[in-house]
Amino acid sequence: MPDPAHDHHLHAAPDEAPVDADPVGAVRVHVNDEPRTVATGTTCRDLVADLTGRAIGDDGRPLEGPGLGSALAVDGEVVPRGAWALTPLTDGARLEFVTAVQGG
Repeated sequence: MPDPAHDHHLHAAPDEAPVDADPVGAVRVHVNDEPRTVATGTTCRDLVADLTGRAIGDDGRPLEGPGLGSALAVDGEVVPRGAWALTPLTDGARLEFVTAVQGG
């Protein structure tokens, strides 16, 4: 029998669909207008690493390979890459992650 303390759905009236609850220790953010749930304590660096699939150092630069050519804004304010590791994501934050593209 399921343990109600670990049930990740709020129970609605019998004629209503269940409503998803946030997992314990999670915050909801929007990245480039897409909703995303991340663990409490996730930093801008953690998010960029996840988005790029690359390990990112405390200085905001990739540990290996070429630079990212990227910028991150939180709630309309650009976060300097050197501050990514020190900037936790907060519930309801709106993030824009952009990457420069070469071409011509």
